Amino acid sequence: IPRPKMTRYFLRDEILHFFYRFIEKDRGVYEAGHTKGILDQYLAQRDSFFGIGFEKIAEEYLWKQNPYFTTTGSGKWWQYAQKELKEIDIVAENKRDKEVLFCGIKYRNRNETEDILREFLDAVSHARLQYKGYTVHLLYVVKEGYTKKAISYANTHGIHCMTAQQIL
Repeated sequence: IPRPKMTRYFLRDEILHFFYRFIEKDRGVYEAGHTKGILDQYLAQRDSFFGIGFEKIAEEYLWKQNPYFTTTGSGKWWQYAQKELKEIDIVAENKRDKEVLFCGIKYRNRNETEDILREFLDAVSHARLQYKGYTVHLLYVVKEGYTKKAISYANTHGIHCMTAQQIL
């Protein structure tokens, strides 16, 4: 039995995105001048909020400066496996040359550990089934950096690691 596809919609205008995420749902509170709760909510969610913009920057970078091949298409990939969401932030491909780049992205104020790279490889193991016969490249981009164990893990598993500073 085929399952319905999950559809996601995103606002392209960042100001509207901010407004609907933080202001509109608490408009009465905002208009009454009680903005502390809204500010607290923003501070708790800002990495998630800015992470979406960071993904857009990374995708733009891959369109302009993909280190492996000329990108001819890109997007997100997600699938439920054993009731757990597997997601890859960017899948860039070149169908003509049969190459694909799986790219994970994290925007957090800390060095990322090997755990995030393990999750990424788990998702890749599901996604790459759709790309049989393709040359596969792996890239992970983070805001801050990586722990030594994460770098070792990435080197062992062929994951190219980059930081925000390298793509901006």
